[in-house]
Amino acid sequence: MGIAVRNVDYQVVQLRNPGTQAAAVARDVALAEMDGYIANIYAELETAGTTGNQISDIHRAAAAGASATIFTGATKITHATTSRTATYSAVSATEQKVKKGDRFSLDVDSIHTTAAIGLVVYIHIKKRDPGAVKNVAPPG
Repeated sequence: MGIAVRNVDYQVVQLRNPGTQAAAVARDVALAEMDGYIANIYAELETAGTTGNQISDIHRAAAAGASATIFTGATKITHATTSRTATYSAVSATEQKVKKGDRFSLDVDSIHTTAAIGLVVYIHIKKRDPGAVKNVAPPG
């Protein structure tokens, strides 16, 4: 029987944008602490906004490189009107692989007419390739 030691092969990167949402670049920044693969992304608002959508984006930059979105489509992370949970674009296969020291940044591209409050995004990184990125709900 093996014992699984949490956080040896697993990291959760948390990006937060507390308070009333406003469109801006690099609302929060965090570093990958290990080489691995993005396994899951989950985003939630504390209080949903109304009228329109909030679209947020995650950029990843190599230690000495330029930043680029990790998503393939325009949806990125979208919170629809009155919804605290998000819909997501697919994560680019080339952006799924992470190196220690890579920098993740959270951008808010657009907001609801009546802005939402308190965005948090969790990026789950695993040492081994988990296959396709799962978005929708936090991993069990």
